[in-house]
Amino acid sequence: MVHIMGNGSDMLSRQRHGWNNYLTPLLLGLGVEAMRYP
Repeated sequence: MVHIMGNGSDMLSRQRHGWNNYLTPLLLGLGVEAMRYP
């Protein structure tokens, strides 16, 4: 989780206008992981 957040912060700092395009698949991916590993 820490490395994911780190990559997210780096992405936001470089590409603020595309934060939604990055967070949307990230949240979907986390949801899939949560269902896979309850």
